[in-house]
Amino acid sequence: MINQHPLYLEQQQWLAQFQKGKQEPEEQQDQSQEYLAMGFDDQKRILKLIKKYNGDKAKIVESLIDKTKKKVKKEEIDIIQIVKDTQILYVDCNNVKYANRNWNEFHGKQKEQIVKMLDIVASWLQNVNSQLNEVHLIWDVYKVRNIQQLQGEITQLDLFKNLINLSQEGKKITFWIECGNKKILFTIESSHPRIADDLIVDLCSQNVQKSKETTVVTSDRGLRDRLREYGIQTFIGCGKWWKLDFNNDQHQI
Repeated sequence: MINQHPLYLEQQQWLAQFQKGKQEPEEQQDQSQEYLAMGFDDQKRILKLIKKYNGDKAKIVESLIDKTKKKVKKEEIDIIQIVKDTQILYVDCNNVKYANRNWNEFHGKQKEQIVKMLDIVASWLQNVNSQLNEVHLIWDVYKVRNIQQLQGEITQLDLFKNLINLSQEGKKITFWIECGNKKILFTIESSHPRIADDLIVDLCSQNVQKSKETTVVTSDRGLRDRLREYGIQTFIGCGKWWKLDFNNDQHQI
């Protein structure tokens, strides 16, 4: 028997105004698949928009496109401008190496790892806009028992064929190369027993006057926050580092 009590009917009318146009979860899930097929990958946001706009496709797509544009703009970096502005480069090597999908082939081969890193640095230095004076490769743990063997690996790269004053003091290896009309300082340093983050922060804090000319390669947000306290504002993410290609007149990545 249907309840005909006036208060019950009034309550049902009141509830109906909120249920009008409301979609069932299964229907929302089905609609979300359509937007995923379009190339939008944030399913959680898609479901929220379906609910917010009651399935209005035009409004949902417009909102998703706007969000995508903002994300792309935020993630783009002007690499040529960075090259023009950077005099000192720090590479958080342990953080960087895991962004290379082929890194396993270098597992346990530290000299080859160094060459892989320096290959990108060499391309940077050969760019006409390069202002680099110093390059520091910082590792959590890095052991070299024979720097002559390391020299043999590094000199496979044309730009590094004539190393100057290759030396090792404790956990730090130092050398110079000639590039153009100037000498570039390189260091390879192990931070053990500390972590690379701490050493990078220490080095940057000792050279605050050069913070605007310093770039750090890392995706570690905690490290970035610590470095900002010393004026460092320019960073390159690890994934972007491996995509740098100065031979293609690349401006934004």
